[in-house]
Amino acid sequence: MAKKPNPLDHHLLKLGDIYYFRGAGYRFSLKTTTLKKAREMRDALCRQITLYGKILRSTLEDVPTYEEFVERFIKHLNRRNYRPMSIYGYECALQKSFMPTLKGLKIDEIRPKHINKWMDTMTCGNVTINTRLTKLKCLLDFAVEEEFIAENPLEKFKKLKKDSKPINPLTLKEVNLFLGNVNPHWGSWFTTAFFTGMRPEEMVGLKVKYVDFTKAEIQVRECVDHLGNEHPPKTESGVRDIPMFPMVKSSLLKQVKGKGPDDYVFHTKNGCRVNSANLNMRHWQKTLDKIGLDRRMMYTTRHTFATLMINGKETLGTVAKWMGHATIKEIVTTYYRFIDVDIEGEGSAFMRVYRENEDAQKEDKRKNIVYLLSKSDSDEPYVPDLSEGNRE
Repeated sequence: MAKKPNPLDHHLLKLGDIYYFRGAGYRFSLKTTTLKKAREMRDALCRQITLYGKILRSTLEDVPTYEEFVERFIKHLNRRNYRPMSIYGYECALQKSFMPTLKGLKIDEIRPKHINKWMDTMTCGNVTINTRLTKLKCLLDFAVEEEFIAENPLEKFKKLKKDSKPINPLTLKEVNLFLGNVNPHWGSWFTTAFFTGMRPEEMVGLKVKYVDFTKAEIQVRECVDHLGNEHPPKTESGVRDIPMFPMVKSSLLKQVKGKGPDDYVFHTKNGCRVNSANLNMRHWQKTLDKIGLDRRMMYTTRHTFATLMINGKETLGTVAKWMGHATIKEIVTTYYRFIDVDIEGEGSAFMRVYRENEDAQKEDKRKNIVYLLSKSDSDEPYVPDLSEGNRE
């Protein structure tokens, strides 16, 4: 008669001296010859199946260290055809910023306390810290997909409050002062930047074929990142047409002279591709110093365009479209406080509509009186309307 199995040994199978786990679609060696150890391992596996519906991969194979898993993640991004600039951003954050703190840890050993320790070493702004945390969260999301961890330890981690650094756009007077003092070779670049609101990478990637002098518009179709990679704008709204104001048109006519359709519009004095970081330090900042204005990032040319257009009474929707935004939300939240308001003229738009409505009512009343008078002059006797609602 066969020996009745012990109910305490469920999901266990002994082959030779080795115990195996079996059940729920799994069968693998527990690599132990001790029944007590096998039962403990079995119970832990059953708890995983109950909690997560599966056995974590970290239980079945060696868990990679943080640095090993970063390499795996970067290969994953390449297979997914991420843009080189995006991959470069992940490499900088994961391999440089987090590495001193997380190096040597198994990927399933990372806890919020390690992130807090990393944050204590950071001297950059909150926006930069949050951006790097987002990249680490993506790495740990991939670890969840790969079943090395059950849940992302950063899932409930609160990001830092954004830095309240206000933008500092130039006035039209300051724009003209800047253009009158900047190196003449870069006059066309900054004229275009101030009066189109294009991003630096969009201007670096601007080719002659995308400048339509007949329609007086600039077509934003390509960008070039600081690694030299060409790519289309990140979003659908980034693909757009921007009107070419007369001052932009005249400067670009000189800029494209003698160039082919696929040539870049802007270049250095030596004919090389523009490096916006060098341009920022060698010409933008130095010219600001020269004319006595506070230093600010070169991206301010884009902020300046937005405020000039809004104060020029362009609609918010139009400005958002020219700048490549999908909605007017960012326009309102970022630039509303820079809109010039004539205190004495506040409410004038409403009063204009109110007076037009008041005039319309007076005209209706006049026409009604004329009608009644014309009725009284007729041969037919006037009979007042005594129906309900019209009785005096």
